[in-house]
Amino acid sequence: MNLGECLQGTTVSAAGRSARLKPEHSNLRFGLLVVALLSALAGSDLNAQLARHLPIYEAQDRILYARVKMADGTTLPGLPAIEAICGGVAFPLGFADTQGNFRFVLASGGTRFNPGFNSEGAAIDLSFLADCELRAEFPGFRSRHVSPSWLREMKDASTISVGTIQLLRPGEVRGDSSVDAPIPKPARDAYKKGGAALANGKWNEAKSEFEKAVSLQPAYFVAWIGIGLANERLQQWHEAETAYQKALALRPKSAEPYLRIARLGARAGDWEQTAQYSEAALGLDPHNLVEGYSLCALANAKLGRMDTAGSSARAGLRLESANEYPELWLSMAFAQASAKHYADAKTSLQKYLQLVPKAESIPEMKKELFEVQTLLSK
Repeated sequence: MNLGECLQGTTVSAAGRSARLKPEHSNLRFGLLVVALLSALAGSDLNAQLARHLPIYEAQDRILYARVKMADGTTLPGLPAIEAICGGVAFPLGFADTQGNFRFVLASGGTRFNPGFNSEGAAIDLSFLADCELRAEFPGFRSRHVSPSWLREMKDASTISVGTIQLLRPGEVRGDSSVDAPIPKPARDAYKKGGAALANGKWNEAKSEFEKAVSLQPAYFVAWIGIGLANERLQQWHEAETAYQKALALRPKSAEPYLRIARLGARAGDWEQTAQYSEAALGLDPHNLVEGYSLCALANAKLGRMDTAGSSARAGLRLESANEYPELWLSMAFAQASAKHYADAKTSLQKYLQLVPKAESIPEMKKELFEVQTLLSK
């Protein structure tokens, strides 16, 4: 797969790379408007957009429990992240351990949600979860959602069980024929301890245990991934990428490290890196990586490769779990507006608004949409 192309056979014309809109008539205001709005939104991390006061009840240091299992009964592929989906926006809560166990403290002292997780032991009130759904996240896998809508009724419970979150194995995947080296028991034990520390939000301890595991067995793929995850929580981005590169060298046919490096590129605004690694991930698993198409579309839109951005967004939207990545609709609208397909761009933008009704930008975008609809009706 060539760089700059999210789909095999996709080519990017010079005109597509340099497409600009000129204010020739009133409908062109829509294109300019969409481009401006989408540029602002796409440049921000949707996982950090919604930090609102959503009072439901005053939490009293309750413990929220969940269990992640494979739907087919097999072993978990790694350390799945747990996310809350609130108004269409995904917020990271933490990680399950090697056995799939997840716990989180619903801390007392306020109703402000801070999705940053910048420091260990930070007290965060998650009572807002009553209006959200929980899912597990692991590259290439789909998750069934669970809804803790009954959370508001559990005012006196000290422990609250969300139940089991099932991960579904992907369908057709190009085989990863890599064979892991034998893992000695001390290394496996250190990895388990690292997973437990990660699940409890003890990022430094998790990193230390994972590093112990790879010191005992340098070819320990999942432990290198664990080091990357811990470094991300510690905001040590370069170290996280180094760990993922180690994992990639061990399993060059696994899409996971490519996708994680693509995410780091998007966080840093390195769109060439995001495009390169998301394209490589899609080359290995084009049937399941909706997030890969989303990252690829966004990166190429940022780089002015609108034909490729639109092609990637369309391919991602054809997959089963496409609506879990509403950014695909943003990239689609961006590409359509750049191509002066204003009616299509308006439809794509409206679809995004339907999927993300609680994003902070919604009031402003609704106002602008009304203006756009007025212009198009003339």
